[in-house]
Amino acid sequence: MQNEQTLKELSLNIVDGLKNRRTNMKFNRPYFKTGVKLIDLVMGGEKGVYGNPAGRILNVVGDKSSGKTFINNEIIANAHWTYGDKFRWMYADCEHGYSFDTRTLYGMDICTEESDKPETVEEAFYRLWKFCDSLEKDEFGVYVIDSLDALTSEEQDKRVEERIAAMDKGKTYDKGTMGMGKAKYLSQEFFAQLCKKLEKYNVLLVIVSQIRENVDPFSFEKYDRAGGKAMDFYCFMVIWLATAKKYEYEEGDRKVVLGGTNKLKVTKGKVPRPYRECFYTYYFNYGIDNVETGVDYLFDCRTKTGDISAPAAKCCAWEQDPNKKPMVGPDVRQWLIDNKWYDAYRETLSEGERFNMLTAMPFIKSDPEKKELFDKTFALAMDRASLIRYIRENDLEDELNRRVEEKWENFEDEAAKHTPAVSGGKYAKYYANQPMSTDEDVII
Repeated sequence: MQNEQTLKELSLNIVDGLKNRRTNMKFNRPYFKTGVKLIDLVMGGEKGVYGNPAGRILNVVGDKSSGKTFINNEIIANAHWTYGDKFRWMYADCEHGYSFDTRTLYGMDICTEESDKPETVEEAFYRLWKFCDSLEKDEFGVYVIDSLDALTSEEQDKRVEERIAAMDKGKTYDKGTMGMGKAKYLSQEFFAQLCKKLEKYNVLLVIVSQIRENVDPFSFEKYDRAGGKAMDFYCFMVIWLATAKKYEYEEGDRKVVLGGTNKLKVTKGKVPRPYRECFYTYYFNYGIDNVETGVDYLFDCRTKTGDISAPAAKCCAWEQDPNKKPMVGPDVRQWLIDNKWYDAYRETLSEGERFNMLTAMPFIKSDPEKKELFDKTFALAMDRASLIRYIRENDLEDELNRRVEEKWENFEDEAAKHTPAVSGGKYAKYYANQPMSTDEDVII
């Protein structure tokens, strides 16, 4: 009996050791994040994992102006400020249309006149290969191809020349489809040769794809993108972006778009938690807004279509205290009246201006007596806009991130209870009681 117990304990120790080795192998490479907690949780695909690992391929798919470039910018900027000189990047502007002022947005130039601008898939392969070779042993990087649709192939270019030459002579050119050369090269050489290279040099390859109408009569998908089945096979993760709402400012006859809310959906991920999705908010002069995105998720401020839910946005309970009133406009106004401070508050307003929390809070904070009584009376529950401002002014973004992750993981834990594997893997009851090889060279 003692020998059996000892054997069981040894077996469990070996299993734990092998799990640790797998974990170390998995995390012994940098992960590239956006710096937006909710997006990083979606793309991480596993508890405690955020963003995408180096050595893999990420495909970012979307229609025009759907925020594809923003996602790429955030990944590069976050890695630059996180990893410093050990991180290198290249933004290959294949479309020759990059126009973001990243010096103002992030304090760095992401794409410059010297950046790669490949025109064919063969040239893109070469540029990426040389980028990997340029890295030192302790360096790692991100290479963005924006976009795959803008690239032709050497075969295609040759056919164009032949077609024009034939038409100059008044002849008909009928040597097949121009697009086959590109698809063939991608599936047979491009991806197959690059996978090992990317992993060896710790490079994340981000491929941007434009959506297009799917003309395949046997497909159930309305939209498709370039790259075909090779993209689905070789990509570690594929995310699709769609514009939910645009934020506009209008004055008189002028109207400008300031930003918007997008939906991000993982359609393919080699992770334990695939197919997750989220809404996120961005501004053209700022980037993706982690605070607004986090608040909207934490308090369910977005509907399924991406609109702001008026009931949820009216009362976001940052502090939960049953002995205090929620910090909402009508209650605060009545509190000022009850304490005979409302007339004094009104004197601080401009002519015709009505009560609002933006002007009430500075008035209350200006007097220690008022502020002390206010804090004893009201819990930190306010409207969405006020809470977003409160988090920024009080440097509470880390706490917001913690709460967003806590809510995310609580939901994932609850969801896991509805699957059969609630207490280990499928064969856990067998391998936990079996002796396992201790050979360090065994491939797990």
